[in-house]
Amino acid sequence: MEMSRRLRDMLKAYLSSNSVLRKIEDEFEAANIPRGPAPEQTVFPEGQRRQLVQSYYNGLDFSAPSDRRKFLDVLTIFMADMESQQIDRFQQQLKRDGYEYRDGVIVSVAPAARLADAKVIAEKFDAAHITDQIRRIEASIDTDPA
Repeated sequence: MEMSRRLRDMLKAYLSSNSVLRKIEDEFEAANIPRGPAPEQTVFPEGQRRQLVQSYYNGLDFSAPSDRRKFLDVLTIFMADMESQQIDRFQQQLKRDGYEYRDGVIVSVAPAARLADAKVIAEKFDAAHITDQIRRIEASIDTDPA
């Protein structure tokens, strides 16, 4: 399941009018999204923001579950700053794409999307570290049941 172009365009339009270059860079970089090839240069400030967002989009493969999740993580950050009317528009499009925005998190509602997201999350976890933490918790339960 690929992320719709409409949703991507909506975020790009929102950021071009409601954000600054530094914030856009910070959030895409924090989500480990590489910059792809830059689109054609423009001289207008709004054009610079659109161009920056598009260069990050060019660094993503929207058919890959891990890249879709990165995009959704960035979208979540910006949705937290939106007004309710803007959030409603994004929620409608997210629903068409098989997702929902609930309690500040975008979650999958389509079974195929949930499975793909679960795989991405599982790949991020360090199983050895989790096992060590479970052992530590179990040991503390045995020595201090209170």
